[in-house]
Amino acid sequence: MNRAVIIAVLLLVLTGQAISAGTAYARRRAVRRGPVLKTEIRSDCAVGLSWRSYPDTLYLERRADGDDLFSIVVVLAPHQTRFTDSTLVPNSPAWYRLRPAAARYISEFGPEAGVTISLSAPPRPKLVRIAVDSVEVKMDTANVLAVRVLVERKIGGMYTVVGHMPRGSHAFSDGGVGTGSQFYRLRYEGVRYTSPPSPADSILMDISVPANVTLTYESDHAVIVSWLPTLPWACMYDIEKRSTEGIHVYRTDLGAQQWTDNSLRYAQRSYYRVRAVSGVDTSMYSPPVSAYYVLRPAMDLHTDPVHDPVVNLIWSDADSLTATYVVERSADSVHFDAIATLTGHEFTYADSLNTRGQRRYYRVRSVATNGVTAISDVVSEYIPRLNEGMVFIPDTSLGSSFYCDALETSAASFAEYCRATGRELPEDPAFPGHPDYWSPSNPLPAVNVSWNDAVAFCNWRSLSTGLQPAYDAFGRILPGGNGYRLMDRSHFTLVLHTAADTSANVQDTHSGHGEPTVPISTYGPHPLAYNLIGNVWEWVNDSIADGGRLILGGAYCTSRRFAGELPEFCYRADYMSPTIGFRCILPARLP
Repeated sequence: MNRAVIIAVLLLVLTGQAISAGTAYARRRAVRRGPVLKTEIRSDCAVGLSWRSYPDTLYLERRADGDDLFSIVVVLAPHQTRFTDSTLVPNSPAWYRLRPAAARYISEFGPEAGVTISLSAPPRPKLVRIAVDSVEVKMDTANVLAVRVLVERKIGGMYTVVGHMPRGSHAFSDGGVGTGSQFYRLRYEGVRYTSPPSPADSILMDISVPANVTLTYESDHAVIVSWLPTLPWACMYDIEKRSTEGIHVYRTDLGAQQWTDNSLRYAQRSYYRVRAVSGVDTSMYSPPVSAYYVLRPAMDLHTDPVHDPVVNLIWSDADSLTATYVVERSADSVHFDAIATLTGHEFTYADSLNTRGQRRYYRVRSVATNGVTAISDVVSEYIPRLNEGMVFIPDTSLGSSFYCDALETSAASFAEYCRATGRELPEDPAFPGHPDYWSPSNPLPAVNVSWNDAVAFCNWRSLSTGLQPAYDAFGRILPGGNGYRLMDRSHFTLVLHTAADTSANVQDTHSGHGEPTVPISTYGPHPLAYNLIGNVWEWVNDSIADGGRLILGGAYCTSRRFAGELPEFCYRADYMSPTIGFRCILPARLP
């Protein structure tokens, strides 16, 4: 081939490549990239797609979850800007893109847009019982894609749709529900699809047992059975009574909360239980309660603490069915006589006695309307003589007769005073052989008591026997007081020389004991005043200028000669010692 031919062929090839390159450049400049997609979920199966206007034909392509390639959904005309895809499956993601019909390269395709239609399970329902056979099924919020919410109840082991909640509603009432546990669940229903079921919830439709069944005795033959309802609506009740007469069932009116049994037998046990009745349904019976009526006696019968001739009896009401109380008195605690009849609402009685120095026994008989009686415990009160245990000192130079205690005031008597007034017992003197010095039966003299204590005891002794106290709050003798008091020095001297026992418990004689003692025999036809000398010193009324109070008579640790001289020892009114006690005197003009 000559040179001219070769040059011509090369020029032809180069010219063809140039034309081809120019054509490709021109085409690329003519194909515009596919537009951007916007998505809008419209239902459980539809999504709306929109884009800007495009002058050429477009292909709408979709790739479902699990697919490797996009597939054409629809061919779009030039300048079309909207399309709705109604073939989606809920809860499964999908991706869309727009591809120009003339596009040959991926770079010419529109960007991908993903979308997922969510139609998940509803929340657990809330169940409220609104009647004996009706349940209200509630939910808080609903999916906006749901056309309605399906309500399913388990029937025969399978969940069955029993109703629905329209869009915007959050409750459904299910009637005609049987007893036992009822299970409910919810589903969202869309245009085409239904969501998975919600978690199930249950409600027990049995009728609740009546609560707090109690008995109240109305009379000796009637008892009221009461209970509290446990249902939010009125119903009737069955009361079952079991006794020796058999089993009987009684039905109440609608809404009743009590029932009265007027055939209660005295001293016969009866059992009652209650159940609720609503239509054909009934609850279980309540636990049984038993009635056993016997008249109860008066309780806490006691007397007042004053031992004067008026015995005040007090008791408490033990049985509201008592019609009358009969007060009975005895001199020997065996043979009782009725002394008063009171109503069932009176709980006190005052018995006036004519004599002192005797013990009387009392009891109260409760009587019901049917004549049944119940007897209380027996109480007694001893009314002491005012001068009991005292020596009569006749009128002489003092101008008036008086009584003087034959013995010093005992530890037992002072302990009784402490218990009655709530004050603390004095300190134990710790004498050998007397570990419990302040016991209620110790006859030894009360020691470790001050002059103030002795005066307070005298006033208490006066009040407890119905006399007027002899001292005021400052320890001064009250004019006109007829109660117990301490001796003056002149009283002490007179008793010592006219009515005193000659023996003495002092330190330096064969009769000394080294501690306080009490004579073996105290009372006789002509009692004497014992231990005026020795045993323990005794407080008297006399005082000195600085307010000190006099003690006389000596003690178990004092010599006979020294004690007999009656030396004037004085101590403060609040001084206490295991060697000092006291005794009382009483005017002879007794009431």
